[in-house]
Amino acid sequence: SSDVCSSDLVVTLNNAGAITVTINTGLGDGFNCLLVQKGAGQVTISAGASVTVVNRSSETKTAKQYAVVSVINIGSENYILSGDTGS
Repeated sequence: SSDVCSSDLVVTLNNAGAITVTINTGLGDGFNCLLVQKGAGQVTISAGASVTVVNRSSETKTAKQYAVVSVINIGSENYILSGDTGS
């Protein structure tokens, strides 16, 4: 599990196996970052305690290698996960 995001950051994840990135509290309203799946390992984006992560398709993972997803705090520890998501 990885806690790697800072606002306005591009985070490249180059893993051979699957990895989980946990979104924790305290990142602030308006926080945003891009996660790039560079390696073959699919990235799961998970909500930490007191955090909600939503996606319009109810997906929580990157689609496959070279996928790019955005994580955006829309206020009160609610995040939207968008972009090249998969299941």
